[in-house]
Amino acid sequence: MTGTLPEELSELVYLQSITLDWNGFYGTLPASWAKNKHLLNIEVHYNFITGGIPEEWYGSQGLQRVNVGGNMLTGTVSSEVGSLDALKGFFVMENQMTGTIPDEFGTLRFCCK
Repeated sequence: MTGTLPEELSELVYLQSITLDWNGFYGTLPASWAKNKHLLNIEVHYNFITGGIPEEWYGSQGLQRVNVGGNMLTGTVSSEVGSLDALKGFFVMENQMTGTIPDEFGTLRFCCK
């Protein structure tokens, strides 16, 4: 599949997982996906996505897995990553991101609750 990532997925209020990996998607990551309170999993690895990780995503308390590896993302991982209490996996490999890993990443408990 090709095109931009659909903002409209945020309107599917009970959607729990978005898996659109290994496609030809381009453009930026939709900030609107963070509005979905039931969203647990975002996997959009190995596409052609640019920009950074939207700040709104760091406010999604239910997110358990984020895989945006293998794209062309820039910027840094926000220190707000420490607020993702349910996070079990966070994959940003093979991008063009810079900076250091935030200290707050070390406060996460990657374990079952």
